[in-house]
Amino acid sequence: MGYKVFISFKRNALDGSGITRDYVLAADLHRSLKDKGIETFFSEKDLSTSDFRDEIDEALDEAEILVVVGTNKDHLESKNVKYEWRSFQEDLLGGYKPNGQIYTYIEGMKQEQLPRALRLKQSFFSEQKETLVRFIMDNLGITDSPANAKTTQNTTAKPASQPAPQPQPVKKTPPAPSKSYRVGDRIPFGQYPVENGRALLITDKLIDYVEYNESYANVTWETCTLRKWMNSYFISKAFSSSQQAQIVTVTNQNPNNPKYGTKGGNTTQDRVFALSIDEAKKYFSSDSDRKAYTSPGDSSIFAAGVYDRGNIDQDGFFVDYNNVAVRPAFWLNL
Repeated sequence: MGYKVFISFKRNALDGSGITRDYVLAADLHRSLKDKGIETFFSEKDLSTSDFRDEIDEALDEAEILVVVGTNKDHLESKNVKYEWRSFQEDLLGGYKPNGQIYTYIEGMKQEQLPRALRLKQSFFSEQKETLVRFIMDNLGITDSPANAKTTQNTTAKPASQPAPQPQPVKKTPPAPSKSYRVGDRIPFGQYPVENGRALLITDKLIDYVEYNESYANVTWETCTLRKWMNSYFISKAFSSSQQAQIVTVTNQNPNNPKYGTKGGNTTQDRVFALSIDEAKKYFSSDSDRKAYTSPGDSSIFAAGVYDRGNIDQDGFFVDYNNVAVRPAFWLNL
């Protein structure tokens, strides 16, 4: 069908009392998007059959925008709804949807009541439906015309979390370099963190989904299972013996959380490690480049990290949360 938008919602009440308010909101939003000519996936079927799950997965693959509709946290964390928004978020983290967006469309709840992974997504309240539709159209590059649109009202309402994006200036093509380069020439470009004959390297891509700790417990970098995974399984699988010999064992001070003061724990000796919050700020100049674990969070049962948009979450996720990706770092002897 070439779906552009996927609407995720809880159809039946958890207590068996009938159709949810979420369904009503989702159906109304679906009609508004269809009126604009936007192909939108809106399901009223049972998810129990494998064939229908395949249909859901195909629609999630096609969609550029996911709208998660909810009137309470339990509905948003119900099995099928959670499967849909977590699957879509994993595609964003994996780089499969470079222009993908997740919006939440809520009623009767505050943004801080959303599941943690959805809190920093663009949120709209139910009275802001037309604003949400406008955001979706702008994101898809669709212009409103009399041929495919109805007259809209209240388009000046502000979203719950962030102001409307401002138009970006047109990027100009930079002038060609004055020097003519040949194959084999060295071209100076940017800066690289090199200290005393060694360079800090970090994986370019999100390479695997690994919990900060396998179980729910108070941990530090010294005691978490991610440290063991990086310095045993990962290093042995990723590098040859000669390559491993070039990786420097370093002393990590493991600083406290700068926002909450949560103890970072004892100093450790590591060959491979996750960047600290300070390092993530130091070595990445923009949010778009920054996606990695940084620990600890606002308590020792949370690990700070980086959201899909690259902004640092100093509060953190539960240490055993498994819907996150890692980028190991290490110092290489040059």
